[in-house]
Formats: sequence, structure tokens, C-alpha cells
Amino acid sequence: MATGLAGQALIALTGPLVARMLGVRGRGEVSLVVVIGTIASQVTFGGGLPNAIARQVARRNIAGRDALRRVAPRWVLPSLLPGLLAGVILFLVESNTLETRVALGVAAFLFSFVTIWYSIMLGVLQGERDNRALNIFRITPVGLYLLVLIAVFAINRRWEPIPVLATFVGANLIGLAIGFRLLGAPSRQRADELDAPELWSEARRTFISSVGPVDGLLIDQAFVGGVLGQFELGLYATATSLANLSSIVSRSIALVLLPRVSAAAPEDMRAVVRRWIAASVVMDLLVIAVAEIVAGPVIRIAFGSAFADAIPCAHVLIVSDGLLGFRRVLIAVLQGQGRGAIASIVEMACMPLLIAGLILATLLGGLLSVAYCMAIIGAIACLSLAVCVARGSTTLEPAVTPLADVAPIV
Repeated sequence: MATGLAGQALIALTGPLVARMLGVRGRGEVSLVVVIGTIASQVTFGGGLPNAIARQVARRNIAGRDALRRVAPRWVLPSLLPGLLAGVILFLVESNTLETRVALGVAAFLFSFVTIWYSIMLGVLQGERDNRALNIFRITPVGLYLLVLIAVFAINRRWEPIPVLATFVGANLIGLAIGFRLLGAPSRQRADELDAPELWSEARRTFISSVGPVDGLLIDQAFVGGVLGQFELGLYATATSLANLSSIVSRSIALVLLPRVSAAAPEDMRAVVRRWIAASVVMDLLVIAVAEIVAGPVIRIAFGSAFADAIPCAHVLIVSDGLLGFRRVLIAVLQGQGRGAIASIVEMACMPLLIAGLILATLLGGLLSVAYCMAIIGAIACLSLAVCVARGSTTLEPAVTPLADVAPIV
């Protein structure tokens, strides 16, 4: 959790730097690449596969290098295809010059590719349950990205979207190399290798809940950019960069919770779940309260007066992000219990409501209406998932090597 907060602090610093160097439109172009690249990665390799890897590695208590020794190399070439699709889509939807459209398309291709492998590496380290290695891997790319931004900002206050995106991709490639070095020592036993069909089978069952399309595919940002335009998307992305503190904390908790639930003995599982959910609620409420207090001043001071219109939207998004973030904790519980398919059903049921709400919000309202739509969907998802968690905790597979359980300290 502390790493999640540290990572969010670094992200919070990158946001104002990028916004001041690029302006509202440039910020919107970067956001569009992120949206399309994220969707391309999440609906393919970066969706259910990382959580399936994490659960299988944790359940069997094996080293990540052994688990993916034979299957990972086979995924390299196929993992290029989502990026290619993202690049083509970006080229078609962008309305700038031909040179800019090509450059942004290439950026979307590379962004999608590194995002896929970042997600897979995260799942492997998550399954190994080495929190130190996991924390180093999570903090390294954003730390390197921030250092470059600070250096450029100190030399020249203006920059362009393509160099910013290239810096992000480069930082993540370095992070991947470091992540590989952090993996546990392999046993080189064939019995420890994961079966690719079994992995993909679990990934398909838990795909929707792992992707979390309500917020994981950035559909709200896609609607804002597509309907309201890149200027409005720049404002919305600014509001989101401040508002997503709750989801960063909740995702950090979920990363640790999923393998712990997977490895817990059946008789201990309910206590583990209760302890972590209680701590998550307290942390979520605390983060929401702090973010609401500082939202206005931070946007005015850090981003500048040009982004002041993002403040009302940010206040509502902070609440919606708290709800959507907490739902990730509930999803992690269900996935760890082998009930990820139930979480997928709930998430899928929320999608028609989300789409209908976003259509009305973008056509009849504006940024504030979009934020309220996200808050309503978040509340519905949390309530539905909480009912599912309360109704049972039967695991589908035996537990292995339980860890000492300690809830996050408030």
C-alpha cells in the first residue's frame, strides 16, 4: 500500500509537468494514445492472463521463471498484434497532420506492447509474493519517467506529445528488464511449468473481472475524447490524475490480497477477507477525505488556471474513484477464492448501464455528468460484489503454503 501511495505521489508530479509542457490539447493527445493503447492491451494479453498467472503461481508456490519458461516466448509475436491494431485506430481517429497521425499511431503501438508485458510481469511477481520485488518493479518505471520530465522541464518548459510518450515507453522497458532480474531463482523442474491451455482457460473465466471494463478500459475517457473533443479530454484527464488516488491504494491492496486469499487455508479464509476488507474501507474513506480537501488548490497551483474548469469534475471523480477502487478489492477476494467468474458476471452486468449513462452524459451534459455517471456505476458494482462476497467463500482448489496475514496498517 505504501508503494501505491508513493507511486501515486510520483504520478501526481508527472501530471502537472506534462500538462504545463504540452497544454490542454497536447495533454489530450497523450491521453488518447493512453486510452487506445490501454484498451488494446486489456482486451488481449493484459486482461485476464496476469491475474490467472498470479493465482496459479501463488497457489502452487512456484518460481515465476519456471512457471512461464516455455509459454512466455510463444506470446511475444502475438502480443504485437494488439499494438498494431491500436496504432491503426489512432491513425484513423486523429485529425492532425499526416506526420503527427503516423507518429501517434506508432506511439500507441509501442504503448500497447509494453503495457501488455508490464501486466504479465506484474502478475508473475504478484504470484511469487515477494513484496519487496513487487514494490521495486511498480515504482521503477514511473520514477524514471518523472526524472526525465523534471530534467526536460528544467531546461525547456515546452515539450511535444511524442517525446513524452517515448520517454514513458522507454522507462517501462527498463522497468521490465529490472523486473525480470527480480524474479525468484528457478528450480528448472518441468513439473513447475504452467500449462498454457489451463492458464488461458482461467483467464477466459475471469477475463471481465480482471479487466474491470467499467474503469479498466478507460471507456469514460474514450467517450469524452470522442464526443466532447480533445480539449475536454485534457480537462477530464487532469481531473482523473488527481482523483485516482483511491484506486491506486485499492489496487495496491488487491495486488497483495489476491495471492493471500489463493494461498489461505479454507478455515482461515473468511477471517483474512474480513480483516483486509475492513482495512480497505478505512483507507478508502481517509484517502477520499484528503483528496477532496486538496483537489481545488492542487489543480490551480500545479496545473495552472487553464485547467481550473477540471475542479468541479475532480470533486465528483474522487468519490467515484473511491467506489470503483474498492470494487477492485472485492473482485480480488472473489478471484482468490476461485470465483472470478461471478465477479465477471457482475462487471458485465454493469456495462450496459455504464454505456447508456455515458451516452446521456456526453450528449446532454458534460464532464460533470460523466463524473456522476461513474459514481453511480461504482456504487452499483460495490453493492453487487459485496453481496456475492458475503454469500460464500468456497474455494475450487486446495490452498498451499499460507502466508502470515497482516492487514495494511492505517
